This record gives sequence, C-alpha cells and structure tokens, in this order.
Amino acid sequence: MTATGVAMISQPTRCDTTYREAPAGGAPPACDCGGAVVGWCGPCGRAVCARCSATRAPRQCVTCTDAALEAAGAAQHGQLAGLSTIADPVERLLRAARVVYRPSGRAAPEPAPVGPPDDAVTRRWRQRYSDLHRACPELVTGTPDEYRDPVATLRSFRGPDPVPWDSALVGRWFARRMAAAGAGPTGTLELGRMGFSPLRGRIAVTTRRMPAWVLANGATYREPAREDPRFGWRGGTTDTAYVLGDGRVLRVGRRRSLGKRTGGMLRPVAWNVATEPCGLNLKALAELGVLLESG
Repeated sequence: MTATGVAMISQPTRCDTTYREAPAGGAPPACDCGGAVVGWCGPCGRAVCARCSATRAPRQCVTCTDAALEAAGAAQHGQLAGLSTIADPVERLLRAARVVYRPSGRAAPEPAPVGPPDDAVTRRWRQRYSDLHRACPELVTGTPDEYRDPVATLRSFRGPDPVPWDSALVGRWFARRMAAAGAGPTGTLELGRMGFSPLRGRIAVTTRRMPAWVLANGATYREPAREDPRFGWRGGTTDTAYVLGDGRVLRVGRRRSLGKRTGGMLRPVAWNVATEPCGLNLKALAELGVLLESG
C-alpha cells in the first residue's frame, strides 16, 4: 500500500538467480573472479557471480555469451551477403532490416535506457546500422553514430528521430508490391469525434476508417517520458506508424480524450482527430520485411 492509499499488486516473474548450500565440510563454490556465486552457466555449468554472467534464459557466463553473440553475428553476416543478389534496393533494404533487427526471429533483448537522447546510440545499434549500409548503400546514408535504438525509452527528447533512408519512398514501394501480390492492409487507421448516445452519454464516434498496415512503435516521432508516481516512468517510446494502401506513411498527430464516469469509476474515452506524415524506423522496416516475406 502506497502513501496515497493505492494498493500495489506484485506481478510474479521468473528469477534466474539461485543460491546453493555448500557441501558438508567443503568450501562454498566461488566464481572464477572470487565473487559470490548466484547461479551456474547453462551451456558449460561453470559457477558464476552476478557480474560475470548475463541473466538470460538460462544464465550464461561471459565466455558463453560472447561465443553465442559471435556465432549469431557470423550467421547474420552470411544472411546479409546472400541478399546482395536482390536488384531492387528497397526490397533488399526491407529484407536486410528483418535480418539485422531480428537475427533470431524476434527483437534481441536490450535494456531501454532512460536519459539524454544520445544514450540510445549504443554499440550494438551502431553495428546494426553499419550492416544495413553495407547491404544497401544506395538507400542507407549517414554515419551510424547519428541513429538510435528505435524503441529505447528517452526521458527528455521530443520530435522525430533521424533515419538514414527515405521513408516515403519505402512506403510507396511497399504498398505497390503488396497490391501486386494481392495482399491488402491488415489493419485500419481510424479518425473520430465526440458524440452523444441517449443510453451511454458521451462516446467516441468513428468518422473515417483508412485501411493501413499498423506498425506499433514504428514511427520516428516520440514524446518525452513522464514519471508516474504509481507506476514509474511511462512513455518516451516511438509512436505507431501507419502505411496506407496508397503508400502514405502517417502517424496520429492529434488526439482528444475525456473522462467518463461509468459504474462509479472514471474511464477515459479517446479518439484520433488528425494525422501527419512521419518516418519509418528500423523496427518498422523489419516488420515490413516480415510482411513482404509472408505476402
């Protein structure tokens, strides 16, 4: 229970830290560095401390983690080299983004930093943008130091993140390619207004539905994070991007909301009012690459 009277409900999560009792009459196990053991490396079984291991599933020592990353990097470079035969630069870019951003079929787990904008320019992301440039030099320009982790949480930054490609060109190409394949948009972008119902009171009324591919956290625009006294830092991530059937790339530029009391509780009612053009970040390109392969 917090000072404001809000009940905090804990969510159980898996903990990969284990402690074992020392054998009778023997010395307790120790890490190679001499630190207290918090677990055993899954691949090699070595006793490790918290500093000399990564909390993956299962826990891994530094040596095994580096070996796994090196093997994944070699496999990724092989996949990128195989894309050199694709003549169309936009198709090559989307397929390369799918490889770079999701080397194992899902986004690699990374901590999301909260701080100054340049905190999200990490070594791993520099490498990813460098790999994209090598795979598609026609469309990927600039230097890797200019570009951030597209889904990192930033405390103070507002506005569009720079990206080294032409997002409008990518959107038009993707829409034409999917139309030629007979695959239409899988979602909708809805605009609305406030309405009134005799039974429900004030409601959000949808006035326009535009078929679109919906890319969560795929826009380059982001709002600063805000600190919630109950739940900690919220927001700070990139907005949702929409690629319409005609190839336009949009985000919701203006929203409206109001509080509506229902059953003794105040519930928000929100709707989208206006859209504006935006860019596509690396996460969005990777998702378009997945849709391209499935389409």
